[in-house]
Amino acid sequence: MEESRLDTSHTAEMIGAVAKDLGREIKVYISPAAIQSAEPTGSSVRPGDDYPDEFYEFTAADYAAVQASKPKEEIHLKTKKIREREAAAAAKRAQRAKATIRVHFPDGFVLEATFKSMETISDIMELVRKAITRPDLPFYLYTTPPKKPLRDLQQNMINASFCPGANVHFSFNPSQAVEIPREGPYLRPEVQELRDLHKLQETPSDTDLKNLQDPIESSPPPAAPAKRTATERKIPKWMQKR
Repeated sequence: MEESRLDTSHTAEMIGAVAKDLGREIKVYISPAAIQSAEPTGSSVRPGDDYPDEFYEFTAADYAAVQASKPKEEIHLKTKKIREREAAAAAKRAQRAKATIRVHFPDGFVLEATFKSMETISDIMELVRKAITRPDLPFYLYTTPPKKPLRDLQQNMINASFCPGANVHFSFNPSQAVEIPREGPYLRPEVQELRDLHKLQETPSDTDLKNLQDPIESSPPPAAPAKRTATERKIPKWMQKR
């Protein structure tokens, strides 16, 4: 027990030291695709190396798709005042929202950080610059598919449709007349050492949560009510002999 507390304390110190250096807390892990490609054919991804649960949350793009699929009649039934009030409320919610950004590197490492909705692409670039081994080399970030470089560095998270979260990819800029590293490591050693350490701080575990959320899975199904036999059924009064 004492050793476990010491490990947790050391983990917190490592995460805190890197957060102080980079200006914000981060999570680091390996993408499942990179793990699977490194394993022999037919092997499966290790259980502990999957994406965090937040990765599969309902996104702003999903919400927009649902809204777009609603019947036009439903939209026209709202008065102008209601639409304005809803738009104002939505704007306030958007300003309070946060964006979980995951930066994918070619060697399979993923750096995750949370940004306020009014922070910009430039803030993501600055974090990446502090975390990589070669900040002296030009690089860019892009989304895919299709591949689209993030050129407007002053665009905030809302306008970039990055709320509540987005995946972006890292690449050195090949247009510059410098030697570009073909392989990793891309992240600094002290940043790579944070790999999966955030999982040690998560409590309760995903398994415990599942057990709490699905307590009825282990209980047997309720027994079906016994069917009455023909002799047990009552004869209607109108059929009874007087």
